[in-house]
Amino acid sequence: MEQDNHHTEDNRTEDNHTEKDIAIVGMSCMFPGAQNIDQYWHNLANGVDSIIDAPADRIDPMYFQKEEAAYDRFYCNKGGFLDIPGVDPMKYGFLPIAAKGIEPEQLFMLKLVFEALEDAGVFQKNISLENGCIIIGKGNFGNVSSMRNIDIVNTSVQVVEVVKACIPAISQEDLDKIKKAYQAQKGEIKPDNAIALMPNLIAALVTNKLNMHGPAYTVDGACASSAIAVNHASELLLSGQCDIALAAGIHTAQSAMFQASFNMLGAISYKGVISPFSEDADGLLPSEGGGVFVLKTLKKAIEDNDRIYALIKASAVFSDGAGVSVMAPNTVGQQLTIAKAWEKAGMDPQHIGLIEAHGTATIAGDRVEINTLNEFFGKDPALNKIWLGSVKSNIGHTMPAAGMAGMMKVALALFNRKIPPTLHAERPAKALVDSRFALPQTAIDWDGDKYPLVAGVNAFGFGGINSHVIMTAYDNKPENLVPDNRITIMRSFKQAHLVAANTKEELLAKIDKRYWLGTKGKYRLVIFDPTDERIAKVRSIVEKDKPWKGRMDIWFTNEPLLKEGGKLAFLFSGFNMEMNMEVDTVADYFQLERPRDVAEQGLLNHSLKLYHINNLLDTSLKKLGVIPDMNAGQSIGEWHAGKASGLVTDENVKSMMEAWVRDLNQEIDENSQGPNDDYDSWFEDVYFVAVGCGYKTLEPIIKDIPELYLSNDNCNTQVLMCGKREAVDEMCERLKKNQIFNQELPYKSGYHTPFMAKHLYILDYC
Repeated sequence: MEQDNHHTEDNRTEDNHTEKDIAIVGMSCMFPGAQNIDQYWHNLANGVDSIIDAPADRIDPMYFQKEEAAYDRFYCNKGGFLDIPGVDPMKYGFLPIAAKGIEPEQLFMLKLVFEALEDAGVFQKNISLENGCIIIGKGNFGNVSSMRNIDIVNTSVQVVEVVKACIPAISQEDLDKIKKAYQAQKGEIKPDNAIALMPNLIAALVTNKLNMHGPAYTVDGACASSAIAVNHASELLLSGQCDIALAAGIHTAQSAMFQASFNMLGAISYKGVISPFSEDADGLLPSEGGGVFVLKTLKKAIEDNDRIYALIKASAVFSDGAGVSVMAPNTVGQQLTIAKAWEKAGMDPQHIGLIEAHGTATIAGDRVEINTLNEFFGKDPALNKIWLGSVKSNIGHTMPAAGMAGMMKVALALFNRKIPPTLHAERPAKALVDSRFALPQTAIDWDGDKYPLVAGVNAFGFGGINSHVIMTAYDNKPENLVPDNRITIMRSFKQAHLVAANTKEELLAKIDKRYWLGTKGKYRLVIFDPTDERIAKVRSIVEKDKPWKGRMDIWFTNEPLLKEGGKLAFLFSGFNMEMNMEVDTVADYFQLERPRDVAEQGLLNHSLKLYHINNLLDTSLKKLGVIPDMNAGQSIGEWHAGKASGLVTDENVKSMMEAWVRDLNQEIDENSQGPNDDYDSWFEDVYFVAVGCGYKTLEPIIKDIPELYLSNDNCNTQVLMCGKREAVDEMCERLKKNQIFNQELPYKSGYHTPFMAKHLYILDYC
């Protein structure tokens, strides 16, 4: 008899959820081609390949000399690389002396942790982290600080010995100078810098900055590390030892030394393409990345009214045991791990829609994993189809962070009900042809009626350590769940991509690869919603090497906007009775209050809306790290400039506005000369026109037109003219004959013109 899932054991809810379910309530990441979760999902859903040539500042091009067979010469220069933006150590409370030598990877992890907690609403809801823990999957590879320490302590001595051997007559004094000069180039090592040399302290730093008292440690299970971190964090939650857990994976150790190891093994693709489960597969491509999950028990997540991306039903970690070689994978350990996870979950393994495989694209690794999947899930093609994916086809093999990359892909796929494509798999491996597994070539709508909203994620590590995580969608959200406007907006609105490069050729290469990343370089591009048509236009713009300022939602410059000591100013706008600014999406993205709608016409309502808009834009830009050197304002915008500069408070500005409008309305009442003297009808027949030339050019053309006035002399290529209907029409006709651009503006006003004369009694308040 078929079991009724709505009435099962005591530990199941009516929605087939159990007390052992772990909810993913927050995420953050940075992977190749993606600075955040939204870019990551955009790239996966659209099949973006984020593999690039190794940047020269990461691995010197001299190492990629294929004709030389040597340990320090590599046959492949492709991989996945992060463009990590600068992180201010002071933001996380580091003293200046400690900040000088801090390990960049530690700052990177702090950044990801804070972003994940913000995504989970922890700060907004003021949720305590005191009973929180953090487990980080990472390798003990040499980081920036340890390499610097080796150079200062060890290599400097070797340099001196080489010089001494080559120049026997050199004095000891000169040798000491050479040593000190070499060490000075590498930086200082002080007691405050020692924290950067201890890999486990990357987790301790997080607990220190967030006052977390739960366990904090790193795990190194090779490529299974981050999945093991999720397993440990889940167990800490289920035991009741913690009520919120952070599980993370990180790998930023791409270097010539790291590359040399995989090059020696011959594990890197000779073609420079990573093709998991393909007949064309010939090896992996090393990559970098980092990601953080915020986890709670499902019960706790519901109590806290959290948004839930997906559920972790169970996870398991086991090893291969005895085998042919410690480096060779085998199906015994892999099957044991998968079987234990499904047994632990108490679920039917036939009820599954997706396997996010380890899928390294190495011939032996893929062959063994396919055999494991076929043997455990069955290979009969008559059974329901199971989609098979590997995120490594998009971003390469992120080593200890590989499991996190796969789990995040699945969580986002379940949340968005879409299965991303697996790239470079046009010719599936022969072992898949007559199986129930299929490689999605394009994005597929994840219809739960066709393909169960259940997924398994594999992460297998060198040495035979294996992990398997089972994840499901979460459908029945609490009725009182507060809508997450930011997530809705970021999932549905156009994506803005910021790209920078040092040369035009480098920028064109990024465009061709759809690699929308980069913060350094004088060639800078912003593109919204990069469709094929817009990308073709971008290529044309960049090839011409001339600035482009906004048309088709594209901005390009071949020179930095601020250079050689240039400064930045914010100019706050003045009063406008018809404000139609699209600012709600900006407010939602930064989780700020939306500017209030003007429900009633009137000067005060419009002024207060303008106040909110100016305040919102100022706050948003500063959240992005765009800090002005000065503030200025036009008309009442001067008050906002004062507030932005810290000269006055919010309450000061609001009080001044209310007093101004109150006094102005009183003047209007006292001086009213009839029904047409109310403010909204002052300039009923007065129009503004923008003209594309300087006033010296314009004056002889329009000097005999009555009731036409100069309002704004903006620059030598633009003025604003103001006039009555007949005057404006006459001017536009003359401008057309002289082939001078002009555009009537969509609002009426007589500011800065003689049309204000009959309303002079208000000038003291403007």
